[in-house]
Amino acid sequence: TPTPTPVPPTPTPTPVPPTPTPTLKSIVDQVRPAVVRIEAGQSTGSGFIAQVGFPTPQQSTTALVLTNNHVIEGASSVEVVVNDRNRFDAEVWGVDPGNDIALLRICCGTFEALLWADPSDISEGDQAIAIGYPLGIPGKASVTDGIISAERYEFGQWVIQTDAAINPGNSGGPLISSSGDVLGINTRKEFYSSDG
Repeated sequence: TPTPTPVPPTPTPTPVPPTPTPTLKSIVDQVRPAVVRIEAGQSTGSGFIAQVGFPTPQQSTTALVLTNNHVIEGASSVEVVVNDRNRFDAEVWGVDPGNDIALLRICCGTFEALLWADPSDISEGDQAIAIGYPLGIPGKASVTDGIISAERYEFGQWVIQTDAAINPGNSGGPLISSSGDVLGINTRKEFYSSDG
């Protein structure tokens, strides 16, 4: 009688722990080092680091900052405050008044950049977090939370509407997704007067 071949036991799969769902605090902690205060003469606003290393990634002590053109327009000098304490003189590297965008370059420090959200992931009802420096209030960047209320094409550009509170000084700061990516740049606030 042939000897039966032993069958090895089936290994028990090791359970994979679930990926924790990001909280508002964890998202803010993740993006805060890349959100900056812009000081341009008497004007203050917000911005964010969009790229570290310019013109090549090896030049990692430089960074490119995006903000609104109206924040820096007409200023004789521009300063960028990173991590609420480190000041850098900024060079204006480009402006697009039609889209109200300005590109600044700062050097020399240790920087972190934000990533852009995939446009296909932008959907009404998704979380939207505004972070910036409204009303010239000193100290850390402030945070408001809401949703993407609508996405529409207006005046030759895509616009994201949010119900997250936006105030003067938030201009140029990022609107952040639930994954910590940039949905867009906070540019304007629309409201009605008491008489409609």
